[in-house]
Amino acid sequence: MKGKDAVVSYSMTGSSYLGAIQIYWKYYDFPFLRSQALFRDTDINAVTVSSQNVYAVGASEPGVFDDPAILEVIKMSGTKLVLTDNDRLGLTSFAGTSVSYDDHNEKIYATSGNTGGLTVVDDSAFTVDELISLDDARWVHFEDSTDTLVVAQGCCGSSENGQISVYDLNNGAPGFQDAFGFTGADIAESKSTVE
Repeated sequence: MKGKDAVVSYSMTGSSYLGAIQIYWKYYDFPFLRSQALFRDTDINAVTVSSQNVYAVGASEPGVFDDPAILEVIKMSGTKLVLTDNDRLGLTSFAGTSVSYDDHNEKIYATSGNTGGLTVVDDSAFTVDELISLDDARWVHFEDSTDTLVVAQGCCGSSENGQISVYDLNNGAPGFQDAFGFTGADIAESKSTVE
C-alpha cells in the first residue's frame, strides 16, 4: 500500500514465466485499476515502492543473467507505471522472493531463494553493494523507526526449520544481531512473510 494505492504483483506457477504488476486506487472502498505492466517472460513474486519507483523481484527466462532471479526498478509518474528507462539486475538463485526499500539510506534489500541470500543494492547507482549468503531467504522487511532489517528463511536445517535473522543498519551496512527459530517453514520453494 502507498496511500490509497495498492501495488500488486502476480506470477505463474510452474515452469512458465508470466507475471504482472498492477496499481489499484481505492475510491470509496472500491478498487480501480490505474496502471499495469505485463511480463511475458518474467514471474513477479514481490513488489515494494518508494516515492517515485516500484521495485520488483522474481524470475526471468534463463539466458540474460547467470541465474533466473531478478530485481527490477520501474519508474512511476503519479500512479502510472512508466515503461521506459527502467533497469534490471540479476540476483543469485532461481527466483527473487522479496524486496524492501530503505528511503533513509537509499538502499534496496532483495532476497532470493535457496542458493541466494540478501542482496543490498544502492538505489541511485542501481549496483550491488553487498551480498550476504543465506539459506532459503524468503522475505525481507526494513523497519525505518529502528533501522532494523529482518529476513525470514526456511528449511535452515534446524529443528525449528525456519529462522528469522535480524540485522542492525545503524552503520549503513547490515550487521547481524540475532536469529530466532520458528516452525512451519519446512516446505521447499515456498513463500513466508514477516510483519
